[in-house]
Parts: sequence; structure tokens; C-alpha cells
Amino acid sequence: MSNEDGSLWVVFNGEVVNFLSLRQTLQAKGHRFRSRTDTEVLLHAYEEWGDGFVERLRGMFALALWDGRSGRDEGRLLLARDPLGIKPLYLWVDRGRGSKESKGDGSVLTLLFASEIRALLASGLVTPHLSDAGLWSYLCFGSVQEPFTILEGVRALPPSTLLVVTLTPDGLQLNYRRYAPLQPLAEGKERWTDKPTALRALRDLLVATMGEWLLSDVPLGIFLSGGIDSASVLSLARKALGEKAPLHTFTIAFREEAFNEAPLARLTAQRFGAEHMEVLVTPDEVLARLPEALRAMDQPTMDGINTYFVSEASKKSGLTVALSGLGGDEVFAGYSTFRTVPRLWRWQRWRSVPLVPKGAEVLAFLLPVPPDTKAKLRSWLNGESYLPDGAAASCLPYFFARALFPPEVVRRLLPASDSLDLSLWHERVAEVWAEAEGFEELGKVSVLELRHYLLNTLLRDTDSMSMAHSLEVRPPLLDIALVRTVLPLPDDWKQDGKTPKALLVEAVGDLPPSVVFRRKTTFTFPWAIWLKGALRPLTERALAMLPDLVGDVCPEGVRMVWQNFLDGKTSWSRVWALAVLSYWLQENEVTRR
Repeated sequence: MSNEDGSLWVVFNGEVVNFLSLRQTLQAKGHRFRSRTDTEVLLHAYEEWGDGFVERLRGMFALALWDGRSGRDEGRLLLARDPLGIKPLYLWVDRGRGSKESKGDGSVLTLLFASEIRALLASGLVTPHLSDAGLWSYLCFGSVQEPFTILEGVRALPPSTLLVVTLTPDGLQLNYRRYAPLQPLAEGKERWTDKPTALRALRDLLVATMGEWLLSDVPLGIFLSGGIDSASVLSLARKALGEKAPLHTFTIAFREEAFNEAPLARLTAQRFGAEHMEVLVTPDEVLARLPEALRAMDQPTMDGINTYFVSEASKKSGLTVALSGLGGDEVFAGYSTFRTVPRLWRWQRWRSVPLVPKGAEVLAFLLPVPPDTKAKLRSWLNGESYLPDGAAASCLPYFFARALFPPEVVRRLLPASDSLDLSLWHERVAEVWAEAEGFEELGKVSVLELRHYLLNTLLRDTDSMSMAHSLEVRPPLLDIALVRTVLPLPDDWKQDGKTPKALLVEAVGDLPPSVVFRRKTTFTFPWAIWLKGALRPLTERALAMLPDLVGDVCPEGVRMVWQNFLDGKTSWSRVWALAVLSYWLQENEVTRR
């Protein structure tokens, strides 16, 4: 879309949820609009506030705005990504023959940008070579860690970042600027001193926020599982729209009872008067449709297939927009990491005391936890690391908690990993840890979850799998104003020892006890059953091909992972991650340099 005289152009992927209030402000300043879209608001906001317009946006977006007002041979391009990275934005930079890759400012010859790395491949300018650093991060965590991608030379623009590209006769000048940190803005730093007041204010903020994220001129529904987050979205939507407004909800059902959340989701939908739809997924269907689901992945990931099927069902039912409970665990301290990581931080302070590490290792051996958890804990206690020494090494307990494979297994799978240049990721971790300063322990874990697991796995998977069906998924619990409000609140308000996600549950106020106090589960398919059954032949073929596709991957290491899974010594996610990597590399014809 362009402005009136065609000197400004914007390309925009996402949704600005506060566009109506911004529009009113701009109209009061004399701006005139030709449409009622949030896209046009971006153009006028830039005209009024310059580069600072991005700091006024709430929602999810990746945008490119071209300012050609300075003349035909000069101009500037603004590339921006929303504060939490809900929408992706990828870059490929050519700095000229023989130049070294850099993320800093400087002159470049060519810049490509896109919402998918496969779009960059389609340009014909980017060679599909596998990134060694991206591969390492995938083996460590089950998804490629930003700023790396699985392709050599392609980088993700970080969340909360504005890249200004200036066109001059000498080339392109790049200037990166961070905006919208997770800490509260100066005008929002006042803290509630008592919990009842905080709960009332938080409830009002949640309802108002939901009302903005619900705005849509196309059919809209809600992804509903049996958990607190999606039930909260439904409850808040009912409060925002009123008792008589129509609401549509969707869930996936399985025949495997241990994984089937459909009965509880059905009761929750009835409780809030929603029109509910269930979609049954069987192993045979997953097997038949797996190739197209894998093709929908923009990068390999151990997660995301479930979102592919629920997105397809939502789209077929007539929806164009769906609301999700994504972010509830990260913002309101719902994951087990909010208990284990602070505990490990306290252990970390005692590790230099004689006998403490050995005693901790004995304790780790005796703990009633899965074998993978024990292996990662022993690895951490033995001094293994994903990071170099330095301030950001304080993040290590978190990365071990979120790891797919411990460092020694990664080295067994990828023996050359010790010689990789991982400095870009190390710098990113240090930036995130600095962003966590000033928060209490749970707030620090929230920052790590938001900037790593959520960003690199859940949000990326949701975007690629939903957009494969032209479905827009909105996560209202990730509204930046809401996140900034909740993260600084006291830890003992977020965890009371009795109620999961206590702050969210108390603020919403009317969630069924059957939802609140059920055993914590993740929304996943019964992969452990399927990989030993209907999906076993496919998985074994994929694992056998992986060493040929990635020359440095050790065949014996891959076989060890598969055998450990069959013997019950490791979880399905380790096997599935390697199988997906194999199929993705084949499908996209990615090779080693």
C-alpha cells in the first residue's frame, strides 16, 4: 500500500491491534484516510513520528516500509519485527566478494528480505547450503536458534529490532536499532503494591487487550485444548464480547485416551457458550499427510505437526483468524522450568563448595525423573556447557532444562561441533540475559522462555503451519503491554504453591476447577506410540539417510538415539527431531558446502 503521492510504500505481514486508537490520534493531527485498514495506519504513523512509529505499535508484525521522498537514486527502507517475534523476518546480505559475514553496520551490495527462508531460496541468489551453526543449534534444542537459520548466510532479524537501510550512490548502508524492551516503559513503571488491586487492574487489562485482538472483519475462532491458557482466552473473549456474542472453538481429538483432551475442551466450550468442533486425528491420517505437513515447515523442527492439522480443520470450517493461548506459560510462569531453573541457580552458587557437586550428582541419580532429564542434569554437574565462560553463563541451567541433547551427545552426533563459530548466538544470549536484569527469578525465566523456546519453536512453528492453510493465528496473551505489566510483578503472586498460573487464574476469575487443577500436559500427538507402530518404517528410513545428507553426522550416534528410544532410555522427541531434519533436508535439497 502507498500513501497519497506514492512516495511511501509498505509491505506488511501481521496485525496491529491498536490501530483504531492510533488512527484516531492521527486524524486529530490532520491525517486523512482512504481505508479502514491497519496497513494504512502504518504509513501515516511513519509520516507523523518517523522511525519512532514502531514503538507505538502493538500486535504481531513484520514490515518493510520504503521512503522514496529524497529522490529517485536515494531512499531508505525500514524493516521491523514485532517486540516478541511473533512474525518472522529473514535477511540475506551480500557484502561483496571476499568479505566476511557481519551483523554490524556497514556498506553492502545486496539485501534480500522475506517472511520465509524458502522465499529467499526462490530468488535464485541464495544457494541452499546447510549452516553448520544452525545445525548445531538444532541438535542442541530441537529447533534452529536465532539469529541462525538452517541455511548458511541467512539470518533472522531479532525481535524488537528496526533495521534502517539507506540507499546511496555507493551502495546500501545498514543500521540496526533495538526498540521496545521487555522492561516496562518509563510511564508504566509504577508497581502495584497490593495483590487485590493488581488483580483488578490485571483483569481489566486482560479484557481490554482481548477486545482489541478480537477485532476482525473475517470469521474468527479459538484454538481450545484442556488447559488454562486457551480456556482463559475463551473466558476473556466472552467477557470482552458479551454473553450473547457467537464464539467458535476447535480442538483435536485422539483415540489414545492418555492424549485426548477433547472431552475436557468440550465441557469448557459449553461452560462459556461456544459453538465447538472436534477433529479426530489417527496415525493413518498423520502418516498419509505427513509429507505435506513436513513441506509446510519453513525450517526443520521437532514440533508443529499438531498445529498443521488443527489449522487445516479451522480453515475448512470457514475461519480465517484463530486465537491461541500461546504465551500463557511463558508470561504467567506455567512451565516446570519456573520451578527447576531457580532451583538450579541456587545449586550453581554452591558448586564450588567441596563435595557439593558429587552429592548433587548422587541426588540427580536418585531423583524420580525421566532418563533424559537425569542425563542433562549429570552433564551440567560435570561441567559441560553450551556457552563460553562469561556473564551469560548464568543462563546455563535454563538451556540444560530446554535442551534436546546434552553437549556430549551433540558432539557424538556432530563431532566437528567443537570448532564452530557460534559467536553470533553467544552475543544474542548475552543480550537476552542483560534484558532480564532487574526482574525477580521468575521474571528472568520468563524473559529466557520468551526469547528462546517460544521464539525459536512455538511461534515459528505456529506461523509456518497456520499460514500453510492461509489461517492467521493471534496470541493475545503475548500483547507487549500485557507482558510488560506481568513480568515485573512479585514472584509470590505468580506461584502460590496451590494454583497453577495463579495470577492468570485469579485475574480471569471463572475458569472451571477441572481445567485449573488437572495434571499439566502439553498439547501433543501420541508420537511415542506412533513411532513404534505406524510411523516406524518411515522413521527408520529417515534416520538411515541422515548421515548421507549431513556428512559430518555420525551414523553410530544416530543409531544410538534410535536404540535408546526403543529401549525406553530416551523420549520420542529425540528420534523425531532427527527424522524431521532428514526429511526437511531432502525436501528442500539442502547440501553441505
